[in-house]
Amino acid sequence: MDSDSLPGYTGTTRSLLKEQGIRVGDRIRVRKGDLVYEGVLMPREKLYDRPIVVLKLDNGYNIGIRITEDVVIEKIGKLGIEYKPPSGEVVEKKGLPRINIVSTGGTIASRVDYETGAVKPALTSQDLAALVPEIFEVANIDTRVLFNIFSEDMEPRHWEIIVDNVKKLIEKGYDGVILTHGTDT
Repeated sequence: MDSDSLPGYTGTTRSLLKEQGIRVGDRIRVRKGDLVYEGVLMPREKLYDRPIVVLKLDNGYNIGIRITEDVVIEKIGKLGIEYKPPSGEVVEKKGLPRINIVSTGGTIASRVDYETGAVKPALTSQDLAALVPEIFEVANIDTRVLFNIFSEDMEPRHWEIIVDNVKKLIEKGYDGVILTHGTDT
């Protein structure tokens, strides 16, 4: 099992998954007391070093399950897909338009803390671009974070700052600017 087969998993949780031959993308069953969860093992955030596995349930929701001594994990299937983290390599291609993706916060720029279920602003616009690598086939992309605030905290002064920044980017020669902000994107 290569080092990328369990991205984000560390310590005893990683050891437990490796012992069972489980990789990200495998279908697993997790028994915790009387509760039984089945789903696909997802990669986890490296920001947290807690004993938690992240499952994508059949209903499409992701959940985090704290691994304790009474937890039993078993592999029950394989999806037949390999998890490949984004390479992070971006090669500028001549002749393509220059686009700047500007993240201004909101839920589109958030990550879920699977232990608490809380949504926290943390995702950079580079992360967003990495989720859709095909975008680099149609444009040369630069990214930046202008704000990392939620929609309810957005005020008219923020819109003024956004307008000023878009103007500066166009003056620098960008062919377009994409602003991201939660459901307002």
